[in-house]
Amino acid sequence: MQKLSRLPILSARLEAVASLVKSCGRVFDIGTDHAFLPIELIRRGICRSATASDIRPGPITVARRNIARAGLSERIETVVTAGLAGHEVGPQDAVVLSGLGGLEMIDILSVLPKPCSQVILQPQKSAMELRLWLDANRYRIEREDLVLDRDRIYVIIRAVPDEPGPARSLQRPAMTLTEAVLGPDLLQRKPPLFDAYLQHVARHVQSASRRLPELAEVMAVIQEWLHSTAETERKEGGEP
Repeated sequence: MQKLSRLPILSARLEAVASLVKSCGRVFDIGTDHAFLPIELIRRGICRSATASDIRPGPITVARRNIARAGLSERIETVVTAGLAGHEVGPQDAVVLSGLGGLEMIDILSVLPKPCSQVILQPQKSAMELRLWLDANRYRIEREDLVLDRDRIYVIIRAVPDEPGPARSLQRPAMTLTEAVLGPDLLQRKPPLFDAYLQHVARHVQSASRRLPELAEVMAVIQEWLHSTAETERKEGGEP
């Protein structure tokens, strides 16, 4: 068995991404940069093998060095390509997209002929559009987490294949606009950082509501929750 050495320490953002990946056959890390994520996923036994892919040759050169230092050259292949072009993703595999825009992620995922076991997504922007696309394209958002890294809050999404055909419509309705903007799992669980996340999203919603009046209902949900939280904190602090 090869000895794993000189393993990189994941940033808080990548650690949160890694924590959402469930056991799978092969991980396709698209936009891998330095291959830190697939190295760590194999080290933890989350996947048996991985593909580290990037559109730029420079990061792939660095990725190959990191993979070799970790003793994983036989288990992680490196590919210079755009998105999922040239990749054969199987039903037991996982696709990870982090650090890209939501619209770019939609373009990449659109080429998959069939859903894989899971997609792990950390969009830099356009999370609403991404969630709506997932809901309309046979994916169900199973888990969402928030993480603070370098003074910025990131959202990470794990989506899995939805029930095919009529079974889906019997099990759950289509995603609402509020769920698309704020995240269905985040709304249900309200994890740590949820209040700070709502405050961040509120600024964008307030600005966008001038051209999209339907966002007013989302803004009302945000304001109601933040007001309720403030009232609870005031009472717990002993204020009248």
